[in-house]
Parts: sequence; structure tokens; C-alpha cells
Amino acid sequence: MKAYFEQWLNGLVYELFFPGELHARKLTLFDETAKLNLPDLAKVPES
Repeated sequence: MKAYFEQWLNGLVYELFFPGELHARKLTLFDETAKLNLPDLAKVPES
């Protein structure tokens, strides 16, 4: 599971630096991440 999230995060960084190349291949990881409706990390208890 850790490797999956690490790859996803790497993809987001790549999209920041190389948006043209990724968008040309119809890869929009930020849009897909936004669709997941992830919880606000500031509101998640530390424990």
C-alpha cells in the first residue's frame, strides 16, 4: 500500500513539473485526486 501511495505522489509531482506531457496523454492526476473526496488531514486525529 505504501508503494501505491508513493507512486501516486510521484505522479502528482511529475504533473507539476511536466503538465504538457502528462495532459497530452490524458493523465490528470490532480483532477482524479480531487474526485476522491479525501478527508481534510487537518481534521484527522493524530491517534
